[in-house]
Amino acid sequence: KVALAKQSGILPELTIFPQMRVPSGSSAFTSGQVLPGANFVYAWHVTDKFELECNTQVNKRLDDDAHMYTEILQTLNLAYDLNEKFMVFNEFVLYSPIGSHTHHVEWYVHPGLHYFIRPNGQLDLHAAVGLNRSAIDLFGVAHRDVLADHGWAFEYFDAFSETIAGGTAEIQRDLIGERVLGL
Repeated sequence: KVALAKQSGILPELTIFPQMRVPSGSSAFTSGQVLPGANFVYAWHVTDKFELECNTQVNKRLDDDAHMYTEILQTLNLAYDLNEKFMVFNEFVLYSPIGSHTHHVEWYVHPGLHYFIRPNGQLDLHAAVGLNRSAIDLFGVAHRDVLADHGWAFEYFDAFSETIAGGTAEIQRDLIGERVLGL
């Protein structure tokens, strides 16, 4: 991760995450080649309780027929702190597989709730609702079998269990420090 800038007035906090898929394990679970990508995160703390965050991901991927294409994932996330223990969010997600033979554009709305149990633990409750014909109608992170044909969706929505609303590490540390530790 490379933190590029902290928020300054109307200019957002900026972070870039270089990422890649690397061949490992059984051929049933890997493409057999390195697939590079990047996630560009930009966020605004609008008030003490309200945050606007966007993610733009660009990744190389392989179709089911081994054709390489570019995956674009764009999000817009609105997060609101109810109090020190609870945060709600609503995110809009666009998945756009440019040049893919087998994948199609998908739109989702992704609402959720974070409950901060203690300084190093939180519970997440969230689901996604598909907004167009090629999107999955409804799923939550636990629906791994439904997401088998939508690898990007499983990876993306499952990643929320590792972050606070998909925020940068600085945002996560600020939230934990302020809400949980009272700093």
